[in-house]
Amino acid sequence: MLPFILLGASILAGAAGVGAAADAVDKFKEAKRIAERAKSRLERKQKEVQKRLKSLEPKLNQLGRLYTEIYTKDFKRFAQLLRSISNTELVLKSQPKELKVWMEELPRLETNIDFVEKALEGALKGTFKGGMNAFFTYIGVTGFAIKIGTASTGTALSALSGAALENALLAWFGGGSLAAGGLGVAGGAFVLGGIVAGPAICIFGFTLNKQAEKALTEAKEYEKEVQKAIAQMTVFEKNLQIVEQKVEEELQVLPRLRGYFLREMELTEEYFNRAKATFSFSFKGDKEKFSKHLQRALSLGKTLKEIISQPLITDREKFLYNTLRGKALENAKRAVRNYSL
Repeated sequence: MLPFILLGASILAGAAGVGAAADAVDKFKEAKRIAERAKSRLERKQKEVQKRLKSLEPKLNQLGRLYTEIYTKDFKRFAQLLRSISNTELVLKSQPKELKVWMEELPRLETNIDFVEKALEGALKGTFKGGMNAFFTYIGVTGFAIKIGTASTGTALSALSGAALENALLAWFGGGSLAAGGLGVAGGAFVLGGIVAGPAICIFGFTLNKQAEKALTEAKEYEKEVQKAIAQMTVFEKNLQIVEQKVEEELQVLPRLRGYFLREMELTEEYFNRAKATFSFSFKGDKEKFSKHLQRALSLGKTLKEIISQPLITDREKFLYNTLRGKALENAKRAVRNYSL
């Protein structure tokens, strides 16, 4: 009688184990579905952000080239003109107040010009990491500020790309212990039957069910982390869009502002060279025109420098547009609107 009782108990235990194992399989499938769905959403958002970054990069490259030209050509020429004015005996009784400010900042400007020229030379030789395109993109993002922020989606986002899906959770799917042998052992034991097999199936089934619960919990936690990451990347993507819009505005405004600056600088040079040739301003009109164009050149140059000296972004994790740069851009737009000979 006892063996039959034990066999009956074994059968009941085995049946409970098989039920637990079947429940575990359902949980594993649900965990896999949750994880794969979350992964798919994450990858889709990552592709959207990458697409936005690829759209922005050539514009930053173009902006960087423009900045570099302004520094190595225009500001270099302007610095030489200011040096000439400061070294000449042609002293104006009423010099523009901006001239004093420029003279005080001239050594720093000349240092920056030298830095840009050397960096550009390094990029041309390939010693700058990433070469020319990386250099110009870098300049486009950072301007010529000393302290800069760099574009990044952040470690919190990048860490989600694979690590969480390569942990113990995915070990249960496709080639892992469950698919490779776990259920096969349980199935074989059930077919063989017997007093020993029943408890073994019970233990295996409930153990497997516990592991499935853990897998399902991990999958849900992963889904929450992915949702957070997607929310962060959505903010990042919107900020990228704002930055791209501002870069496009700069690419429209700066060439015009630069053109006006060059025109005023050339006129200033013309009247200054004329005065040097005669050791004085030949008549009052020349002196007034020199002062007028010098004043304009100083003002336009200041507006250009305000933009270039500000980094494009302030928060490297969120890629936040720099509000100070935005104010400088608005000043540039105003200067372009108000300019007239």
